[in-house]
Amino acid sequence: MASDQTPPAFSWTDIGVGASVAVAGNFLISVSYVLQRHAHLRGGKGGRVYRSWQWALGLVCMGPGELGNAYALSRAPPRLVAGLGCFTVMFNVLLACKFLGEAFTRRIAVGASLCVAAGLMFVVSSTTVPTFGSVEQLMEQLRQTPFLVYIFVVLSASLFGLLVTWFVPVVFVMGAYGLVCILTTACATRLLQLYGWQPNSVASSAQLWLCAVAAVFIALQAILFQRAVSRFTLNRFIPAHYAAYNTLSATGATLLFGAGAGAGWRGMWAAYCVGLVAAGAGVLTLVHALPTPDAAYTTVGAASEPGSKTARGHEDGGL
Repeated sequence: MASDQTPPAFSWTDIGVGASVAVAGNFLISVSYVLQRHAHLRGGKGGRVYRSWQWALGLVCMGPGELGNAYALSRAPPRLVAGLGCFTVMFNVLLACKFLGEAFTRRIAVGASLCVAAGLMFVVSSTTVPTFGSVEQLMEQLRQTPFLVYIFVVLSASLFGLLVTWFVPVVFVMGAYGLVCILTTACATRLLQLYGWQPNSVASSAQLWLCAVAAVFIALQAILFQRAVSRFTLNRFIPAHYAAYNTLSATGATLLFGAGAGAGWRGMWAAYCVGLVAAGAGVLTLVHALPTPDAAYTTVGAASEPGSKTARGHEDGGL
């Protein structure tokens, strides 16, 4: 149901600040990924990984990065913030090649480019701008049958991914958790814009619940990421995760909030379908870039350097 109130207009100053914070947040997230991957390479599968300074520093960098993206949602259009997520892929490629010695092959380059293109198409085709003007309207939108069915199917399917360590299921689960995080954060931000912070009010209680749900799923993402980062190279995993996250989030936001402002349904679905094809092609390309469909855990001894042959894994024709 459309709201009687429209989201406040963003000034150019707001957009500049929001975009800058989002890019900085994505950089910190990329640094966090690289540090935690380095800790897993150096420490293997033992408990030493979680006692290393690299892993601790990576965890510390993750918090400000996520908070930066959340803050950016209040200062810039969510479409812009979502699109700037592609910087995570770009930063990750540069940092992983420089500090982890990961190979950047033609196949990985093609797969990552397709995933980034898919993400941008999803940004064009959907919106995360909530269309409710009150807590009651939010509850009404959250009870829409198509949206409830979609969330149930996605979260139910994600349970399978928790039981296996295959590339595609793990990527899907991480994307599913990201879907919940972006929708709850967008709704909490919208409530804050409408009501401000009023202690003991219904709106503030709803904001707290939404933030609590987002925090839980951010924590679940962080836990699952430890499984992924110990198993897959970042140049393969991060672009695929970006594609899955944008695919699921674009669908969920469209079902919950409706078509993007100023975009007709026909144009929206055309862009969405193009993005879906690009995302599928990108992920499949990255899967084929793996040494094997179900590669064994990569462990590097304490004496090994990140740029060693063991850390790089099998090459498939570097650029």
